[in-house]
Amino acid sequence: MVSPIWQKEFFVEKWHAWLPAADEHIDNNLDTINISTDAPDFAFIPALTRRRLSFLTKISLYVTDKCFGSQNTEKIQIIFASQHGELQSSIKLLNSIASEETLSPALFSLSVHNAAAGVFTILSKNTSPHCFVSAGEDTFLSSIMEAVGFLSEDKPIKVLLIIADDQVPAEYKRFYPDYRNSFAIGLFLNNFGVGAKYTIERQNYSNETTQNNAKELISFLSESSEVKKCSFPKTSFVLKKGDKVE
Repeated sequence: MVSPIWQKEFFVEKWHAWLPAADEHIDNNLDTINISTDAPDFAFIPALTRRRLSFLTKISLYVTDKCFGSQNTEKIQIIFASQHGELQSSIKLLNSIASEETLSPALFSLSVHNAAAGVFTILSKNTSPHCFVSAGEDTFLSSIMEAVGFLSEDKPIKVLLIIADDQVPAEYKRFYPDYRNSFAIGLFLNNFGVGAKYTIERQNYSNETTQNNAKELISFLSESSEVKKCSFPKTSFVLKKGDKVE
């Protein structure tokens, strides 16, 4: 048995994920209570705001709404994570420049990587700290580590973690041939024992590499007994799920 050289516990009070029904990678046995595959209903977003938002931002807000509903979120710390961010919006802007067209001010203002986080804080009147994580294929693991940092304080903390990506634009698909459909995953985390217990461990050096994708993460959240292995260069992290704490 490998002894961890560092470990940290946290708890997932609630989670929700969205994947398109057409995704051929969907397992029909996945947890349908916490997973949506139908076309998402964005009616909870005010109409004037909704029509300006990218699909990535809207699905990020969708899983946030599924996690919280009418719950007050003004004091909850938030982390948004995306490997590619608003790449679809950036491509539209670049195509407009190439065609010598006038740039859309709304598209330009919401093309930044942390657009979803900014929109969420405005809609929820959230004034707590928030950040955006983008770390290539290690985005999932890096966002978990960021959340663990938030949860390490010696006081009760709640953190909302949103991991989402849109489809890669056609211009970039040759660089990401295995990149899959759009997805969004929301996790409501805490450090005071409410929900399912998880432990992230750092073990000794490993050469293993792990492709972190939405299907693997959703399967891990849904299964009752599975160890998720994720790797940073020259380190090895293992994410384990324990028993639910009432």
